[in-house]
Amino acid sequence: MLNSLVPSKSRVLSFILASRTHAYAYIYVPKAACSTTKLALWIEERELSPAVGPIDQPMSIHARQYSDDSPWLTPASADYQALLDQKFLAPIFLFSFARNPYSRVYSWYRNRIL
Repeated sequence: MLNSLVPSKSRVLSFILASRTHAYAYIYVPKAACSTTKLALWIEERELSPAVGPIDQPMSIHARQYSDDSPWLTPASADYQALLDQKFLAPIFLFSFARNPYSRVYSWYRNRIL
């Protein structure tokens, strides 16, 4: 029973975006400033590295995180696990944002029920 509640390692790793060039990893949580944070990080990475492609539409950030010109390594990247192992052995800034579950339920109620 308890094993069904614990996500698999591959599922957890799918929510980590590790920077290709900087010492940070962002663990994103859907519906908790995920799109805004990804877009802000992409823009900053683009200013620092010309290899990062432009974002033409903000909501395309979710699909573009898996592209070749993405500033992040994702599970789809060939060297993702190797870089994660290397970076997690070194000092790295690991961050995430969480949303108050009560405000999330209230927001859902206000937008979907009322």
